[in-house]
Amino acid sequence: MTRPCLRGVAVALCLAAASTVFGACSTYRDDLDRATAHYNANQYEAALALFEVLERDTDSLPPKERAQYAYYRGMTHFRLKRKLDARHWLGVALASEKQQSGSLEPDQIKLANETIEPLNKERYGLADNTPLGGLPCKSDTDCGKDQLCDQGKCAAAPDAPSAAAAPGGSSAPAAGPKAAACKADGDCPPEKVCDKGTCIYR
Repeated sequence: MTRPCLRGVAVALCLAAASTVFGACSTYRDDLDRATAHYNANQYEAALALFEVLERDTDSLPPKERAQYAYYRGMTHFRLKRKLDARHWLGVALASEKQQSGSLEPDQIKLANETIEPLNKERYGLADNTPLGGLPCKSDTDCGKDQLCDQGKCAAAPDAPSAAAAPGGSSAPAAGPKAAACKADGDCPPEKVCDKGTCIYR
């Protein structure tokens, strides 16, 4: 009589655990649905707040819903003009689609590619209309070609690399009014040093 009782308790515990897991998954899906509904209603701040709360639990979502999460979060960042975050999450969404075809709808793939292409061009300084500044950044690598990160925003570099390098690996000072004046190396961008009052490449 003892063994059947123990077996029954074990089954009950398994069912309870399964119910908890399914309940949690359902909650995460509900959060994703609510965030998506906010996005579709043009309530982007509300959508982003839910996406940020859900981020730590995305591993509990199945692959397709993780791709949908990344897509909608990327588009939400884009609508809020947060281009660096938009580029990251749309890249995650497209990578998920490559890993598991069908995770995104055809129109989502098309829009994600159309959105991320100019963001990539801006990031690597390839766009014809790359802005001289204004994009948020943490370091120079977050900015486009011939741009520097200045107080959290991308700005035009004060000068461009010299065509001819001087012996010993340093470059001659850039000619023209754009050459940056300096008193010490700390007045120059990280990749330059102060030489006779002008920032030059190392």
